[in-house]
Amino acid sequence: MALATQDAVKAKRRAFSALQTFGESSSMSQILSAFFQEHAQKNGNVNLQVVEAVANSTTDAVVADVACKLYGVFLKGGATARAVTWADHASSAGTPTTTIPVGVAEQVAYVWPAGAAYANGITFDEAGAGGASGFFIIGAA
Repeated sequence: MALATQDAVKAKRRAFSALQTFGESSSMSQILSAFFQEHAQKNGNVNLQVVEAVANSTTDAVVADVACKLYGVFLKGGATARAVTWADHASSAGTPTTTIPVGVAEQVAYVWPAGAAYANGITFDEAGAGGASGFFIIGAA
């Protein structure tokens, strides 16, 4: 099964819309803008997918269930400080490969301009309605 992606220009519009939805600051907008400039210049503007990661009360929210590249994670903390984790797995974040603490109303961005490879997919676990929300930017492996 292939990862469903869209034109990088459409993904860029969707990412900026998501920034507004989550009420992120202008500095986050500048980071996102710099990523898309770099992506166009160095990666040839390959297709991407923007996947929203909304704070929820369930674990193991699947971002991608196939091999993919992770280009960026943009998060804004909610009413409760929580650790956000994700794993190289198509259905379970039980063994996280990455953990990021996100404080109350804190904003964080992690960007991999060339993309970080995930062989099995990405599963996100924030497990709490009062925790961080945001989005992942992914592309085909």
